Amino acid sequence: RRVDPRATQRHGEAARQVLRSGVVPAAVEWDGRSLIVVIESIESVAISQAERVVDLVGGDVGEALPRGFGRRPWRDDQVAVKVTHRLGALDEVVELVRGVLDSPSLAAHAGSGVLWCGYDGDGSELTDLRRAVSHYDGQVVVAHPGNGLAAETDRWGPVRGLDVMRRIKERFDPDGLLAPGSFVGGI
Repeated sequence: RRVDPRATQRHGEAARQVLRSGVVPAAVEWDGRSLIVVIESIESVAISQAERVVDLVGGDVGEALPRGFGRRPWRDDQVAVKVTHRLGALDEVVELVRGVLDSPSLAAHAGSGVLWCGYDGDGSELTDLRRAVSHYDGQVVVAHPGNGLAAETDRWGPVRGLDVMRRIKERFDPDGLLAPGSFVGGI
């Protein structure tokens, strides 16, 4: 079953209500316009849970996923970033991203704290975006460089636990043979 909530409140708040409800969704996705809740189970349970979502946040129940479901919100020529944030902060992070980036295309895994953004830029905006997102316990990682990202741009940004990652890499790959330098911090 698929439920497309007609959220009168913000989509992040609707996602929080669904996640707190006892419903066990397979996915809670936001495509930049609508929240989509996917419920996979035996038919009677799926129907019951879909009705629970509709009772909570309104919406329509359908059998098939919407056209383009799961598609990333960027063109090949655009810079794309993965913005993580603490659960429950989707609405605030969407506002923040729209304030930092010029006309971003957005989509989110609303149930897991991941916001995908596509935009026209050169990477100079990443420092401001990373600083702002850190207030929501998040990080910004470049997922796709597009045509505008400068070659010297730091794709990973600040990463917690880098020393631990280096020690693990040294422990399991002491000769540095496995994908040398391809991960964060040159690991």
